[in-house]
Amino acid sequence: MSSYFRKKTVFAVSLLGLVVLLTACGSTGDSREAIVDNSGSIEFYYPLPDNAPGYKFKRPVLKGILGVSPLDSDVLRGDRRMLFKLSSRPLELRLHHFRFWTDSPTKLVQQKISVYLNKIRFATKVIRFVPGNRVDYLLQGRLVKFERFVDTKSNKDEVLVSIELSITKESNGQLVAPSTIYHIRQKAARASSANNTIVNAVKSFKLALGKAMLQFVQQNAATQYSQRVIVNTKKPKTK
Repeated sequence: MSSYFRKKTVFAVSLLGLVVLLTACGSTGDSREAIVDNSGSIEFYYPLPDNAPGYKFKRPVLKGILGVSPLDSDVLRGDRRMLFKLSSRPLELRLHHFRFWTDSPTKLVQQKISVYLNKIRFATKVIRFVPGNRVDYLLQGRLVKFERFVDTKSNKDEVLVSIELSITKESNGQLVAPSTIYHIRQKAARASSANNTIVNAVKSFKLALGKAMLQFVQQNAATQYSQRVIVNTKKPKTK
């Protein structure tokens, strides 16, 4: 065999070995974890869907303007990338590489809390608080958990939402609603594709946040809640 063909054969074998090595490195080693994020290099962005409360109060709980301040959180929950944990490694909090919220979860949740409380007439008026705004009451909060929980032993996912909320009177700092953590575990069926799995999780975040807000309202406005008016949230059918 000539030196030319020997060199060509060695190059082909080396190239094949490199391909095999790269394929092995790209494998997770656990097929159950592959569904966590197999989006390649495509970036996906998700809003937090609106959550219609389905009820409103006959009269506001608080007479005046309630400002919902930006939520505190740790560094990871201020990141726009979606967080998840695997049941096989529960102490590790991971970031999706190509799955993003349209804004930081702290801002998205602040907006949804404002809209929710405004729709049910929790106060005469509810706004997102910006320094310099005049408000009568201030709702302060902390986003403790906002993540997917992937059960690697089953076909079920969960989302974990924990928010700590309190309300004070702005004029004198009087405590109106005591600081309480509302923790929700919301089940979400894992779909056959990674894209549908994330969409299901996003819908579950909406449901979990709605349940947390309902607990907050029931704790701090029991009388008004018992006298609530049911609101039809279904869209009328078009002919």
